[in-house]
Amino acid sequence: MGLDVIKAVMEIEDSFGVTVPDEAAEQMMATVGDTHLELVRLLVQQGREDTPSLRDEVWRRLTAIIARHCHIDA
Repeated sequence: MGLDVIKAVMEIEDSFGVTVPDEAAEQMMATVGDTHLELVRLLVQQGREDTPSLRDEVWRRLTAIIARHCHIDA
């Protein structure tokens, strides 16, 4: 796993208040969709209700993080 991916995972963990297991991090970051699904799963494990608004919030915040790491305007 490259340094850019590690930095992105760390920011995602901080932003969402979750811990991504090392063994899942690289697989999770394969696609934005995979990352989104894993984040929703982790948040539901923490007690959040899986609702459309949660999924939308995760998507918005996640794409902003990825845009910053890829140096693109979201």
